[in-house]
Amino acid sequence: TKRMASRPLASAQRRRSACTAGIAALPGKAMPSVSAIAAMVLAVFKAASTSEWKSFDPNDLFTSAKDWLAQALTNGLEMVRVSDASAAIPGAPVPAVPQPQPGGLNVNRFREFTEAAEMAAKFMKPHDGPRIGALSYNGWDTHANEGVVQGALGNRLGGLDAALQTLHDGLGPEAWKDTVVIVVTEFGRTARVNGTAGTDHGTATTALFVGGAVKGGRVHADWPGLADANLYENRDLKPTTDLRAMLKGVLRDHLGIPDRALANAIFPGSGSVKGVDGLIA
Repeated sequence: TKRMASRPLASAQRRRSACTAGIAALPGKAMPSVSAIAAMVLAVFKAASTSEWKSFDPNDLFTSAKDWLAQALTNGLEMVRVSDASAAIPGAPVPAVPQPQPGGLNVNRFREFTEAAEMAAKFMKPHDGPRIGALSYNGWDTHANEGVVQGALGNRLGGLDAALQTLHDGLGPEAWKDTVVIVVTEFGRTARVNGTAGTDHGTATTALFVGGAVKGGRVHADWPGLADANLYENRDLKPTTDLRAMLKGVLRDHLGIPDRALANAIFPGSGSVKGVDGLIA
């Protein structure tokens, strides 16, 4: 699964951002319920004014010294490096034993998720901070003992929820209102449970977009259903939405990236895939 978050600069020309991919768009502090997935990434974007794209060369996206997106991606990688290095410091304090928090989320239980989210929020909160951040979470390959409530999947979903809450709290209301978080995965899971109370690698899945800039509270999908006759190859959820269309809508309307650059440089050969409109609040 991959998660992306984006927020534009606070200016008169500020662009707003939203997320939806495949299946769900949720507003604010969403607590999603999704099917099993394999790996997850969190990315954060802050949009630039259109004037910053005058010298944009789609054939030199990641090497141009003037390319703010390349620099933002570099900042995102540095954020992950610093986070990993901090976690590996000898003698670093051990997280406190989790204590019940009535009416709230026990964040300490999910330090694996929340530490990286805290670092992301710290880097991205300042107006002059990185516009894009990416975090990856593993452990979603639930072939056995999946357990949506009590099991491998239930535990990972709790961690995902904690990471979203941590990012929301760390950014604060001013930055959060301009933020988009995208949760996506590279593949789905089988529609049927296997013999070890889990699911195997599948095809289509869900993608969640959350954040203050998301035009949420809805499902964006051509839902095919889970009846046997509607399954892809009689085993998987059938794909009906091109994720690139959802991402293009966000990158265009939130970051101001031109359609030509999206079609030729960011998603090469995707000229026939139109970005989805209306994803930004």
